[in-house]
Amino acid sequence: MHLSTESLHPVTHPAMPPVLLTLDGTISDAPPPVASALAPSAAHNPVAEAAALQRIACRSFQVSGAQADVQRVLFGLVPWLSAERCEVESISKGGLTFESRLAMSHGESVELKLRVPGQRAPLLIKGEVRWCKRARYGGHRVGVQFAAYGASAGRNSRSVLVALRALEAKHA
Repeated sequence: MHLSTESLHPVTHPAMPPVLLTLDGTISDAPPPVASALAPSAAHNPVAEAAALQRIACRSFQVSGAQADVQRVLFGLVPWLSAERCEVESISKGGLTFESRLAMSHGESVELKLRVPGQRAPLLIKGEVRWCKRARYGGHRVGVQFAAYGASAGRNSRSVLVALRALEAKHA
């Protein structure tokens, strides 16, 4: 699976096109599907409608003062005993980039508590480390891809997606 790092880095110029993150975790540069593009027979088919609505345009943005409590998950099941509070560099509906004191491995599962100034409760988000790079000043920059959104086990709550959309509208 290939991940475009455009969704995990701050937008450096306004002409950068958004990437699309599907709920199954794949990335595409294709335009998002629209409901009118469905075949007439698929218009009333719940499976076809769900497939058409699973693509989410991802554009990164910055939220001043945002922090994430990052907790590693061993074997995808057991959270570590302690979490590290990290400064968030950029956020999108598909993932985020943060600064960490410790290196993380590609594919490592994490649970995040995204703390945004002005919001009462943190957003609880599951994700997977997609990349980790050594920073010039010490520490590491880490990119996390969020797990899919939905009601199934192992997915992020749809309320997280709604909250991320609201943040994007306010800060993008």
